[in-house]
Amino acid sequence: MEELKLLQNWLFDLEAVVTQQSLGSDPDIRNRLSEIAIEISGLSVQLPEQSATLRRAIFTLHTHRVVDQIMEVLQSALGYYNLPDQPRGNNEPIIGPELAHRLKNQLIQKQVNVYEIKNQLALLIEDQKKG
Repeated sequence: MEELKLLQNWLFDLEAVVTQQSLGSDPDIRNRLSEIAIEISGLSVQLPEQSATLRRAIFTLHTHRVVDQIMEVLQSALGYYNLPDQPRGNNEPIIGPELAHRLKNQLIQKQVNVYEIKNQLALLIEDQKKG
């Protein structure tokens, strides 16, 4: 899936930011990066007994979780002062690593409405029980 490749690329970018900040040997960050890698590899598992719509909803929920985890590690690695919200068109130079800002903006665009997906998932589960 295209989204799976995108998540893998974001994890790669996050690892590059962590290395730039000389935090590659931090055990907490290494553990969190490993957890994200495991979560991404688990997304490739498809259960055949589930409908395609149900699989898609579950995949979207897990994708959102991974996006949140990547954002948390990014903020932990840089701190809020090195990763401020800087609107486009700003004449000020970017504070913090440029790769981190690009990654942050991509993650924000990817965030989804979890409540909408949760409601869709609940309806799908009810339909499966009935039919």
